[in-house]
Amino acid sequence: MGMSDQAVVIPGQGFLYTAPVGTPRPTNLTDPESPWENLGHSSIDDNVTFARDGGDSNIMGTWQNPALRDRRDAVTFAVTVTLQQIDNNSLGLYFGGGDGSVAGVFTVAANAVPQEKALYIRIIDGDNEVGVYIPKTAIGSDDDVEFDVENFVGFPIRASILNVTGQGLMDWLGEHLGLQGNEVQSVAITGTPTGGSFTLTWSGQTTGAIAWNASAAAVRTALVALSNITAGDVATSGGPLPGTPVVVTFQGQYADADVAQMTADGALLTPSGTVDVTTTTPGGN
Repeated sequence: MGMSDQAVVIPGQGFLYTAPVGTPRPTNLTDPESPWENLGHSSIDDNVTFARDGGDSNIMGTWQNPALRDRRDAVTFAVTVTLQQIDNNSLGLYFGGGDGSVAGVFTVAANAVPQEKALYIRIIDGDNEVGVYIPKTAIGSDDDVEFDVENFVGFPIRASILNVTGQGLMDWLGEHLGLQGNEVQSVAITGTPTGGSFTLTWSGQTTGAIAWNASAAAVRTALVALSNITAGDVATSGGPLPGTPVVVTFQGQYADADVAQMTADGALLTPSGTVDVTTTTPGGN
C-alpha cells in the first residue's frame, strides 16, 4: 500500500470489551453497543500483550536437498492484560467464575472454570484507531495478585484465543486495512483552446509545459519527469485533450494511498481555456 502514516500506531490509550462467544464485531467501533461490555481500567505498565506459543521451525530435507521444506508447529495466541477494577467482571474473569447476585458481595466459585468470551480491543492513537475483534477466547488468571501499597491492585488475566469453526481467528479493524484502492484523478480542459500549453503541480513539484492537445501518454511523460514520481507510479488513459479528459491512476509506491490532488495552471492556453483536476476515486478506500 506504499507509505502510510495512518498505518503507524502508538497505543496511547485503549479499551477492552467482552461479550458472549460469537457476538458479531461491534457496528460502532468507538462505542461498542450491547451486549459488548467495557472492562474498565487496566494497567498502563502491564499493558495488552499478544502472546505467541509454538510455531517452531523444522527444516526438512532430502539427501539431494537438505533444506527442502520448512514445517512449522502449530501456533496459538493469547491476549494478556492486568485488569485494575475490583468489580464483578474482573473477579469473575480472574477467579474463573463466581456469584455476584447478592448486593455488596462477590463469591468466588470453588471450582475455577475458564470464562469463554468474545473480546474486542480498541487501540487509540489520537484521531487514529485500530480495533481487534476476537470471536472466542477462554479467560482465566495469568499471575499472582499483589497488594502493592504504591500501585493499584491488579488482576492479571490471559485470554487464550480459540478457533470458531468456519471463522477466522481474529479481525484487525482500521480504515487503512482490507480492500484498498488506487487514487484516480481526472485532468480536463474546458473552453475552446486551439493552442498553448498548461502545467500540472503535484506534491510541490511542477511539470514542464504540456501541450493543449496532449495525449494520455504525453501527460504521463510529463508526470514521470518529476523527481517524486517514477515510471511505475502513474498510469494514464483517455485523452487526447481537450476533447476527452486524461485519467491518471496513482500506483507503484503510491498504491492504495490517499495522495495529494494535482493542481493545474492553464494560463498559457490560447485563446483561452481552463484546466480542471478532480479526484474521481480517492485512494485507500
